Amino acid sequence: MSCTILALATVTEMCSVAVCSAGQVLANDQSLLGAKHAEKLLPMISKVMQQAGVQFADLDRIAVAKGPGSFTGIRIGISAARGLALAASKPLSGVNSLEALARGVRSDGQPILAVLDAKRGRVYVQICTPGGSPLGEARVITPPQIVGLLSEQRYVVGGTGLELVRPYLLNSSLKKIDLIFDETEGLPRATDVALVANQMSASLANEEVIPIYLRPADASPSV
Repeated sequence: MSCTILALATVTEMCSVAVCSAGQVLANDQSLLGAKHAEKLLPMISKVMQQAGVQFADLDRIAVAKGPGSFTGIRIGISAARGLALAASKPLSGVNSLEALARGVRSDGQPILAVLDAKRGRVYVQICTPGGSPLGEARVITPPQIVGLLSEQRYVVGGTGLELVRPYLLNSSLKKIDLIFDETEGLPRATDVALVANQMSASLANEEVIPIYLRPADASPSV
């Protein structure tokens, strides 16, 4: 069922906001903000809602990327989405950021290896279908471990962790594996968060949004 969704993605250095309806983007805004998500997010939401000509009463759902990604970015996005959903009395959907990332990768009919830089020498990774649906659990690994996850004959690899895993994929002994590298910026976008949320069942769409951290934070998270 298609619906009108306000989507947020703040799990990387990019802050991304979009309003989508019936699978079409009505308005969106995104910017590489580094550590300024908390300062810029609400003004971006106001701007996008105005550009879309949509009021909160018109929304069917609010969706947010719930991680994995930046601990601070995850907390900011979920906190803002929770507040807006509560104030507007709208359902809130949490979307795995690796699944959202996979939606933005041109798959050419091949499985997608979605990889985000997890910092400190690690990457977040998840294998998805050509359409972006998960084929396994999201996990955090070291770049050399990426080779052990591969079982198919061909993959499209994309995300901010691409350069970290590329050497190990190219130098592996798995010569039969054919790899296509998506060289775009590889950041989860709000438009893709909306696409995932739009295809969620009603029961999943209304579940409590629990952040996906995958590894311990340097400080205890507040959400």
